[in-house]
Amino acid sequence: HLDFAHIDPKGIFVIGNYGTGKSHLMAMVSALAEDAELLPLLKHDGVRTAFEPVAGRFLVARFEIGAVKSSLRDIVVRELEKHLKQWDVEYTFPPVDRLTNHKDVIEAMLAAVEAKHPGKGVLLVIDELLDYLKSLGDGAVSAFNFLRELGEATGNGRFRVIAGVQETLINSPSFGFLASLISKVAARFVEVWITRQDLAFVVETRLLGKSPEQRNQIREHLERFMPLFP
Repeated sequence: HLDFAHIDPKGIFVIGNYGTGKSHLMAMVSALAEDAELLPLLKHDGVRTAFEPVAGRFLVARFEIGAVKSSLRDIVVRELEKHLKQWDVEYTFPPVDRLTNHKDVIEAMLAAVEAKHPGKGVLLVIDELLDYLKSLGDGAVSAFNFLRELGEATGNGRFRVIAGVQETLINSPSFGFLASLISKVAARFVEVWITRQDLAFVVETRLLGKSPEQRNQIREHLERFMPLFP
């Protein structure tokens, strides 16, 4: 879905509990999307091949949403405008009361990016989205409507969205009152789950794949904490 050649690109929800490496995964994907020179560092042949059409093709706007009450639209626009300045792109989003939809203004933003950085797309990476949405209460309606528009904006052009959440938004009991709206969001996003098998693979390849010297260093470090556990 990050490939510009994808027939029907959609936004991506990366789903994983705290500590499963969700933020690390999004950081790795966005780093590769931003810098093609990192591609040879991928050790898995299949993953490296899959990333070849994506690597270095994007300007990346990364941010994490904290305990704030601003609307999702205001947060995203503020972060995009901050990154546009860093990319030396002159574009300002119109006030929300002058808009018919956000898809058109995102296309206008992409045109400004194209003029300064030909061939580049824009990748929006949002972490800790779920806690923010839960804190909104009834205000989540406008946030989900904006999420739907972000997902729809990925259908054309070179705009992509990745958001990290701790559980699926589609079946979350916290948003049961928004079922019909969430179904529209789900139609424009795909879910990527971090499973137990994924964690086992990371442990096997990153921890068990150490040299004997590295294993000894790890053992010496962990032995200090052994008296704390049965």
